[in-house]
Amino acid sequence: MKPRQVLEIFAAAQRRTEPKSLVILRAFIAILFFIILICYMFVQIEDVRLDTPIFSIVQSHEEEKVIPMPNVYFAYDHQFTISCQINGRITKISQEVCLTHIQQPVLSSTDDQTYKGTFKSNGLKFIRSDIEKIDFIFTVNNLSNEILADDLGIEIRIFDSEAQDPLDKFKETNIHVADIFSSLIDLNLYHLFSQQHHTVELGRTKRKIAKEFWWNILGIPPTFVDETHINSHLEVHPLLGAPANSYSKLTFVMRTWR
Repeated sequence: MKPRQVLEIFAAAQRRTEPKSLVILRAFIAILFFIILICYMFVQIEDVRLDTPIFSIVQSHEEEKVIPMPNVYFAYDHQFTISCQINGRITKISQEVCLTHIQQPVLSSTDDQTYKGTFKSNGLKFIRSDIEKIDFIFTVNNLSNEILADDLGIEIRIFDSEAQDPLDKFKETNIHVADIFSSLIDLNLYHLFSQQHHTVELGRTKRKIAKEFWWNILGIPPTFVDETHINSHLEVHPLLGAPANSYSKLTFVMRTWR
């Protein structure tokens, strides 16, 4: 008799003599064993994954001699206008050229009673020991005590002009990287108030962000992409020497350590 025939006879005997409850119990134990095995494998893979820098951000604080001027978004509850002046020790940039980078505020089509404008640098740069600041003057039309009574100030948001702009045609498809950029929306958010001179010192941070993909759960190291963002510090002083109808003044200053 062949071994296969012996196994078939044994299996048939088992099917005739085993109670149904025992078959169910064996199946349950087998399923439970496989669940435990899968969970154990997941724990081991997760441990390996966490040992790799999938979510880490490598950051550099190296000072730069040249940084791009930022893109700036302005929003206010009342109609206002913006003028600007770039001050260079060597390089001279006229006010007319500066104004070409400004989109004057218009009533938003999505937010009722909110006027929005932008400054897009389009290649303008801060240069240490030369172009180290840019001034903006804000004028509010028909400024009155009634407007100032419940004034929330002009809202500004500042972004690195050479990085992806989370408010303008953002196309990042990797969820983890997109979340990083989304977190920058309120990083450099300020409100400018009447009769004050706001000075914002700007620096630039370089980072390498891990792009997460499904195979990283197997412990495969991720790829990294370069990302930069603006970091800033605000100082506020009384507004002095400005035209009588000026609402406030904003100055961006390149951060230097000299």
